[in-house]
Amino acid sequence: MPILIKNILVGYDGFDRNEGLPALAVSLAQEHEARLHVLNVIPELPHKAWKSKHISAEEVHAALVENRRQQLEQLLATARRKGLNARSVIRIGRPHEELIREAISISADLLIVSDEPIHGDRRGFGTVTRKLLRECPCPVLAKRDHRRFKHRHVLAAVDVEPVEPGSESPNRVILDMAMTIARRAASRLIVLHVWSLWGENLLKGGGRLQEVELHDLLEGTRSERAQLVEDLMSQAKMEDIDARLELVKGEARDLLPSIVAAQDIDLVVMGTVCRAGLKSILIGNTAEKVLNDLTCSVLAVKPPGFVSPVSL
Repeated sequence: MPILIKNILVGYDGFDRNEGLPALAVSLAQEHEARLHVLNVIPELPHKAWKSKHISAEEVHAALVENRRQQLEQLLATARRKGLNARSVIRIGRPHEELIREAISISADLLIVSDEPIHGDRRGFGTVTRKLLRECPCPVLAKRDHRRFKHRHVLAAVDVEPVEPGSESPNRVILDMAMTIARRAASRLIVLHVWSLWGENLLKGGGRLQEVELHDLLEGTRSERAQLVEDLMSQAKMEDIDARLELVKGEARDLLPSIVAAQDIDLVVMGTVCRAGLKSILIGNTAEKVLNDLTCSVLAVKPPGFVSPVSL
């Protein structure tokens, strides 16, 4: 069943760079007849602001808010001329918290933010983006190039290993979001599962298993994982998409960045790991390492039932 996108939230901070609205946000809003919400967050006035005889810091802060409001309205004028239902909002506070609160308030189906990499080689995501990827309840698309609205090579990273009791896998949401993006651009979609045999190194040593037995265990694990992913893809009804399954043995945190580079992937759709019983999400070690090394855009989704640590 195609995923429904009815409310798209854009975290906008492109005034200094003279950026327009993300083309992908406008395009998705048109295609899904979704409402477009644009939010800019302004830092709070410092507790010990400067003083002047002619103008107060409070007046400057208020002028900044009004200036931003006018700029946002100018941005939205173009979107509205295209028939979009669009609104702009100014919030004062911490960017990731205000974006999450707005996402919760409007029941956002997708949050789009532009991101500048933290390393010179285009790796890593900025502090605000990383917090959103961890804590925002709706899918978060961190764009490397806000002007690009078609992703030609999309990779959906799924994990079919059993999850903790009380937790649910985000695999179906990952596939649904990946298909939504891939369909609109007739993209090539790779469904990737990186697998390993728990305890393989221990089994290899000390004569614990004969080589043929270990081989059978490995083949059995690979076949089982392949069947699980194929079943997942079948349930998702991907017949109209140029999609293929890739099963790779190893560790995802080591292999995924190199696979992305080798296959010219421009968007990775991946999940984060939620600890059962907690009201907050702790991004998994694998996801943390991958995000540090990726150079492409990322669409991160949360497990069903995730509750953000940021509240209204």
